[in-house]
Amino acid sequence: MSNVVKPMHWKMLIHVALVDGAKIKRFDIANAHQSSRRSPNDPPAYSYPIPDCPMYTANGEEANVQWMNMLNGMPEAGNAFEKDLAAETANHGMRSVIQDDLVWIHNDSDVYLKMAFNVDDILAIYKDDAADNYEKHLSNRWTVKSMELDGWLGNQFYPNPEQNTMTITMEVRLCEYMKEWLPNEMDKEPPPTPYHPDLMSLSMEDEDLLGPEEAKMAHRLCAQLLYTVVTVYLSGQWVIFYIARYTSKPSKLYWECLLHALRHMYGHRHIGLTLGGVGAAQLQTQMYTRSPIDDERLRTGTHVDAGHAEDGPSTGGHTLDCGETTIHSLTGQHRAVTLGTTDSEMYELSRGVAALMAFKEFMTEFGYPQEMASPAKCDNAGGVFKATAGKSDKRSMYMRRRVKFVQEAEKLGLTITIKVRTEDNRADILTKMLSSKTYARMRDKIMNVANVAVNIHIIIKHQSQ
Repeated sequence: MSNVVKPMHWKMLIHVALVDGAKIKRFDIANAHQSSRRSPNDPPAYSYPIPDCPMYTANGEEANVQWMNMLNGMPEAGNAFEKDLAAETANHGMRSVIQDDLVWIHNDSDVYLKMAFNVDDILAIYKDDAADNYEKHLSNRWTVKSMELDGWLGNQFYPNPEQNTMTITMEVRLCEYMKEWLPNEMDKEPPPTPYHPDLMSLSMEDEDLLGPEEAKMAHRLCAQLLYTVVTVYLSGQWVIFYIARYTSKPSKLYWECLLHALRHMYGHRHIGLTLGGVGAAQLQTQMYTRSPIDDERLRTGTHVDAGHAEDGPSTGGHTLDCGETTIHSLTGQHRAVTLGTTDSEMYELSRGVAALMAFKEFMTEFGYPQEMASPAKCDNAGGVFKATAGKSDKRSMYMRRRVKFVQEAEKLGLTITIKVRTEDNRADILTKMLSSKTYARMRDKIMNVANVAVNIHIIIKHQSQ
C-alpha cells in the first residue's frame, strides 16, 4: 500500500464534511520520524533527534532512544512510525476502511470523526470535540501541531461560504512550474484550451526528436502535469494522458504540446475542483428511483463516454460522482480494438460500472449506505439498450463478458444505466479534443462550477486576500 491517501478518498472527505456541516481540521506530527520499534525488551528508536520534540513510549514515558544517521535510519523509522500510528489510532476506537488503509473512521457511530493520512500529515473531518480528543491522544506520544488546510498534498483550499462549497486549486504548484519552464510568459494571455493546434499530429514515427537532456526536462514537466490533472484539474486529464503516450520517444512537438497545456492550466488555475454545495439532484425530480439516504449529494453515480478520433483502441473515460458533484475521474486508452462505436461505449460502461460498484462499497463502509441502484449515465443509445435488454452480446467473447457484467449489476440492483444527452455527459471531456466553446462548458461541468453555481469572482477574491 502507498503511504499517501488516494486522491478520490481525501476529496471525498472534503465533500462529505461540507454536505454534513462538519468541521475540517489538519494537524501534523512534528517528530514522526522519531519512531520506536516494538519488542519485548524496550526497543530503541531509529532516526535523528529534533530539538524540543522528545520521544515517548506508549505509556507516556520518555523513550530509550538509539540514534542512527538519516540515510540508514529513515526507512526503518518510517515503517515503524506507520505501524505505531495505526496502532495508536486503533487504540482510540477507530478502524481503517477496506479499500484504503489510510482512511479511518470511528467505530462508535455517535462519534463523527473521519480521517485521511499522508504519512504524518492528517486531514480530519469531525463534529463537536472529536478531533481535539484524537489530537490529545496522539500528543501523549508525539508532538502534534495544528496546521492550516492550505498545503495539504500541495493544494490550496478556498471556502465559498455563500454556496457552502470549497474550491481546491494547485495554483502554487502551477506558478512554480511556470517559473521553471516559461518564466517570461507568466503575464501573457493563456490559450483557451490545453490542446496544441498540432496535438493530433503526435506520432511515434516522428524523427524530430529531443536530445537526452531536453527529453529529461520534457519528462519532468509531463510528470508534473500528470499529478495536477489526476488530483485537481480533471478537465486536463485527456490531453495530458494523450501526450504521455509518446513519452518513450519524445519529439519537439511533444515538448511544445506540454508547454501549451501548461500555459492554459496556469492561466486558468483559479478554476479549481469545487466540492460541496447544492447539487441539481436536490432541485429536481429524478427519472430513477430515489435513494433512501438523507442527502442526494451523497448518492454515488458515474458518467461514462468513449472517443473514437484515433487509430487503434478507442479512449474511454468515466467520472465518480456524489449526486451532481464529480469527485474524481479516470481516463485511458482501451486495451482492445472494438468493432464499433457502441462496443467502445459499452467497453467503457463496464469499466465505469466496476469503478462505481467499488465506490458504492467505500461509501457504505464510510457510513453512507447506498441501498438503491446508482446511476451510470451514458450518451450512447446502443450501449444503454445492451445494458438493459438482458440479452447476451453476439460479438467477441471479451465484449460478451463486459455486457453480461453490466446486465448482472442491473439485475442485482447495484446500478441503473441511464441515457443522457451528449452535452450533459461530463465524461465527454475525458475522451477527445473539443472546440474552445465546448471545452469551456464541459470543463465547468466536470469541475462542478456550473452545478454548484460557484461565482468565479468570489474565488478570485479569496485568492487575492
